[in-house]
Amino acid sequence: MWRRIKAMLGYSWAALALPLVLATFIGMNGWARGLAAITGVKISPWFSGGDVVRTVEEPGYRVLIREPVFQALVGERDEGFVQIDWVPTGETLPAQIRSDIDVWPDGSPEFTLHLDTVTNEVRLEQHSPLVLGAGRVLNLGQSRAVRVELRNPR
Repeated sequence: MWRRIKAMLGYSWAALALPLVLATFIGMNGWARGLAAITGVKISPWFSGGDVVRTVEEPGYRVLIREPVFQALVGERDEGFVQIDWVPTGETLPAQIRSDIDVWPDGSPEFTLHLDTVTNEVRLEQHSPLVLGAGRVLNLGQSRAVRVELRNPR
């Protein structure tokens, strides 16, 4: 008898707890966003590409130059990257794009990128010894992005 009562209480508790568990997991995204907003936590620029610091308007597209990323757990790294995004203002990006990129706005570009949006290939022309190389083209639907590796000037 006592076993039967314990079993019924256990099953009843499980049945009542199930909606609470489901509600917790279903609403977890909202809880996580709320917690992040309250604490001021941000996604690392190593994942997001950094904040956009300049936008260059071109016919049919925009070039977004993001902040160079050298961030480390403590201090700065010797090497990092800058992410360049091309965003169409119309339907699609042109098949061929040439962009002179001035990472540190001093009037002279540090590198030139030649982007083929059909084959998603990029060619880098270095104009500064701080430029180390270009990564692969990231296909973001209609947009494209490339991370160019840099040596920290500091």
